[in-house]
Amino acid sequence: MTTFTDWLDGILRKEGWRAADLEKAAGISHSTISLWYSRNSEPADQSLQKIARALKLPEDVVFEAAGRIKKKANDDPISLRRLHEVARQLTDEEREELTYIALGKLRKREVGSTS
Repeated sequence: MTTFTDWLDGILRKEGWRAADLEKAAGISHSTISLWYSRNSEPADQSLQKIARALKLPEDVVFEAAGRIKKKANDDPISLRRLHEVARQLTDEEREELTYIALGKLRKREVGSTS
């Protein structure tokens, strides 16, 4: 089973960050993060929210990694994470366009199911 700090290490590596980068971006002290790594403390919900904001991840992804919430049976984590990774690489304008397209497809599906 992967621990939260193992998961966090992987995310930081992927982003090219060190713990010091996370400390600065999230506003979490070095001593607090050290306690997580020494297994003497679990991150507080507020810290998990700060990590999510700093890494631009959905909060539920971070809370799931910390074992605070269970993923839903119908969630496809590979697809959801892949979609999030792609969206992070887009400009704000491109994300807005992608959202518009996705919402249009959902509306089309809803209209088709009510006919």
